[in-house]
Amino acid sequence: MKIDITITFESDWHVGHGAGSVGHIDRIVRRHPEDDLPYVPAKTLTGILRDACEKVAGGLDEGKDGPWQEFVAEMFGYQSKGVTDASTTTAARLAIGPARFDEALRQALKANPTLKDALTFAKPGVSLNENGIAIKDMLRLEEVVLAGAVLGARAELVMPESSRDAALAILTSGARAVDRLGGKRRRGNGRCRIVIHDAPANISTILAAAPPDFEKTSSKVFGALPEAPVTEAGEWHVIELELDIITPVVVPAETLGNVVSTRDHIPGALLLPALDKKLRRMLGNRSGELTGLLASAMIQIRNAYPEGAGERMIPVPAALMAEKENPANIINSLFGLQNDGIQRKQLRMGYLPAGGLPNVGPGHNPVYSVKLTSSTHATIDDEKQRPTEDVGGVFTYEAIRAGQKFRSRILISKSVMDTLPELSMLEEKIRIGRAKKDDYGQVTVRASAVGNIASAEIHGSTFDLTFVSPLLARDEKLRPITDQVAFVGWLEKKLVTGLVCEAASSRTFRDDGWNNAWNEPRPTRFGIAAGSSFRFVMKGDMSNAIAMLQKIEKEGLGERRGEGYGEVRINPPILLAKKPPVLSENSLQVRENQISADKRTNLRLKQTTFTAQLLHRAWRKEIRRQAYSSGKFHNAISIFSKKPGSSQLGALRSIFEGNYFDVLDSWLVHLREIKNRESKWPKQTLEVLDKFAKNKDEIWAYIDVKDLPELEGLDIRSGIAAEATRIFWLTAISLAAEGAQGKGENHGAQD
Repeated sequence: MKIDITITFESDWHVGHGAGSVGHIDRIVRRHPEDDLPYVPAKTLTGILRDACEKVAGGLDEGKDGPWQEFVAEMFGYQSKGVTDASTTTAARLAIGPARFDEALRQALKANPTLKDALTFAKPGVSLNENGIAIKDMLRLEEVVLAGAVLGARAELVMPESSRDAALAILTSGARAVDRLGGKRRRGNGRCRIVIHDAPANISTILAAAPPDFEKTSSKVFGALPEAPVTEAGEWHVIELELDIITPVVVPAETLGNVVSTRDHIPGALLLPALDKKLRRMLGNRSGELTGLLASAMIQIRNAYPEGAGERMIPVPAALMAEKENPANIINSLFGLQNDGIQRKQLRMGYLPAGGLPNVGPGHNPVYSVKLTSSTHATIDDEKQRPTEDVGGVFTYEAIRAGQKFRSRILISKSVMDTLPELSMLEEKIRIGRAKKDDYGQVTVRASAVGNIASAEIHGSTFDLTFVSPLLARDEKLRPITDQVAFVGWLEKKLVTGLVCEAASSRTFRDDGWNNAWNEPRPTRFGIAAGSSFRFVMKGDMSNAIAMLQKIEKEGLGERRGEGYGEVRINPPILLAKKPPVLSENSLQVRENQISADKRTNLRLKQTTFTAQLLHRAWRKEIRRQAYSSGKFHNAISIFSKKPGSSQLGALRSIFEGNYFDVLDSWLVHLREIKNRESKWPKQTLEVLDKFAKNKDEIWAYIDVKDLPELEGLDIRSGIAAEATRIFWLTAISLAAEGAQGKGENHGAQD
């Protein structure tokens, strides 16, 4: 169920991440990575709504542990009570997205820097000591967003239909209880109204009764899947999945202190839960067999890797080595290394097309690295209302940056399904990874059928093998295979032929993780890492061995192949020569949804209190900027070439500080009556003043405000003419009074 949420700010507001701009602003507003505009992060909105709903539930339960508090905990997910107790944490049934400006306003703000700059301003303040007294030399500037902003968010509620009205009722009541949001909300910032749309009309009646019961979060415990044997030779349905990263994706790799690092790819094991229901719909009456089909590798979900030149790239083979001083010069160590005195290092990270090195030009590293981002958040102590060590304090998530494209594959044996059903069953938004209920993990999936997997071409007795994903396998004593000697012996038994490893470059793989079903860490997995490369020579009868190798490339090796492990490539072109082939063009042009600067167009926005205020502010900022830089105006009045006396400038300043249009004409008449005074003014300046005395809109002959959007039914130009005139003349008079003739000449040169 989709829920629309609107936040209207009635005062200036600040939602930041604790950082500042050195030498400029002490605290800056957090901006969305997609468009660089202020927003309310989903974590902030979720936390403030949860806190409010818990208070409402506590009131309904009369302060004791009761059904409404249990209901809220189930809706938002049970919280751990400390940094060492994660066993009580469960998945949330309510996923809330970030609150952002509407699309039309975002486009206008991105298109025009002046309008975007008018959205925020620096609010001064001071630092106080423990006695509440201002500290000397501690002036602070904090960036805030203009009052009146209206932001929208979208939430998704996954609950039985019988519980939805109760969830909407408690959520609406909690939203009404929120009156402030963000930083310094107890000192005037962040006053707001939060509205939950499509809320039930009889909220009081619903809350007066006990909440309905619903199925609790599953706590089933599943054992480890056994190694699935290689199936009989057969044909496969191959489904290509194209993944667009909409919001950053956290694929937890390890936790160091308060920093959670991410992997640079999306494992099949992480895609599986998100695609589970979709796969079951595709299987139809065989949906109950999905777990068994995955265990036997009759259905496989391959790891998602970056896309380059319209194809799925592979982890860089570990056999490739690059010169330290010239990273573009790469050789294949499977052919041996010469003692030529050149320092080389193994390529351990990144991705390359299987066909060869991208043509990126001399001196450039052809390996593509996935772009990452990081964001800092805080866990708030409910009692102290600030981050504390007891609840975890401040933490940082590293994530795969939004806007990138990845590709994965689903393999379904034709013995399971003769024909594929409609692939649109797989095409929609999914949520994957850590913190996917709020700011992270939104991915759009598109599916297409690509036919069967091509067989590897093997000529002679030599072949190369590289792992596209980690290998999980066990020897006859059930020990994990982690080194090349054990792997060669294990593979030889599968090929039933003599096998000699001529060269190898391999690394050990270790994978720690958390099992949500068990609510505890899962067993560590050991194996051979992706990118590990081998060169083998076969002896004896090779016909059966070649057929088995072709089968292995299609179906993979080892355990848990249904989750993406054990994918291999036999004789990829990038490993077939001492010097890897270079592709004819730069196929490393990885498709990304980068936010490009829109062409400035004459946009029209819907008139609201906020858009009118924002546009007026943008006009004022542009007018003030041009007051100093408009050479056309400064040259026209010529004050800088012949400066009148201070008393004359003061008299003109007093006229423009008031209602100048009513008195300017009479002042000019009086000035010309006294020739001694008139002679002190440049003739050109007096002629310009005559025009301003007769025409209120004369200022627009000297100001060129363009590219700002228009508001329906609002003529800003006529309403701000007097203010623009006042700003221009007062600026010119101030510059003349300071004796800044040189400045005036410089301004004229800038036009």
